[in-house]
This record gives sequence, structure tokens and C-alpha cells, in this order.
Amino acid sequence: PPGFSNPFPDQEPQAAAPAAGGGGAAQDSGSAQSGDGSTMLVGGPRFRLRYDVQDPGPDGRAAIVELWMTRDGGRSWIRRGEDPDRTSPIEVDLGGEGTFGLTLVARSSSGQGDQPPASGDLPQTWVEVDSTPPSVRLYRPEIGTGTHAGKVAIAWQVQDLHLGETPVTLSWRA
Repeated sequence: PPGFSNPFPDQEPQAAAPAAGGGGAAQDSGSAQSGDGSTMLVGGPRFRLRYDVQDPGPDGRAAIVELWMTRDGGRSWIRRGEDPDRTSPIEVDLGGEGTFGLTLVARSSSGQGDQPPASGDLPQTWVEVDSTPPSVRLYRPEIGTGTHAGKVAIAWQVQDLHLGETPVTLSWRA
């Protein structure tokens, strides 16, 4: 049956797709594997997901490549679409912000390949959509006195779920 590898966290995430032609277990590229705690972070609900079909069949493509989504850890699944040209990448629209489990399903014209995920199945990968900008508060600058004369103290507060290692840059001019 088909086997998709999981998306890579880059501008155009990648998933290796299940084989659609012959037999064999699902193959995983090992990037953002379900259950290992890694989650692909994307800046909006619409993105392109690259994939690779393992053993696609005689014509080199799967007959069908579907995208399935869960928002409840695999208890329920929703079919989010199909790749019309069955050639990577697939256009993904998750509909909003949040954490989503994704599974790609590929089948041959004879029906061989993966079946859609069922209740209780874990996703192949997790995607977190975060398009909300950070909340930034800049406090009134304070002019130094005494030993701090000629200096200005600038204070700020920033909040976001996904701040990077160096999340704040301050620029100023006289």
C-alpha cells in the first residue's frame, strides 16, 4: 500500500507520498513524524505541501492523492481535498489557525494503496498555523538622571506563542 513521508518545515513543506502501485509499508522520511513531538509551523492556513509517491504504479503517478485532516488528535478525520494533477505539490487550505494533524493517502486506479484514516489513527504529521502577529507594547521612554544622565531607558513587552531566539530588534535615531 502507499506510504507518505512527512512534511519538512520549510517554505514549501514536503511529504513523501504512499506508494500507489504495488505492496509495501508506508515509508517515512523522518522529518516531522507524528508522535515525536515535532510540529511544522506555517504562517497561514494556505500553503503548498510537497510530497513523493513511493512506487506510484505503471504511469508514474498515483490515480488519487487525498489530503485528510484531524483537529482532535485522530478521533475524527475530514477529507480536505485531492491533488487534481497527482503531482507534487498539493495545495493545502486548512481554513484557519490552530494545530492540525495531516495524512496523505495515495491509491492506484485498481484501488491498491492506503485507505483513508479511521478514528484513532495518528496523523503522519502535525502542522500548526499561526498567522497572528506578536502583541507588542512599548512603554514611555525614561530620560536618565544622576549617574544615568544622558541615557534613555526603553522598555517593551512582546507576547507570542512562537517567539524565535532573537525575537526583538530595537532601532532608533536621534
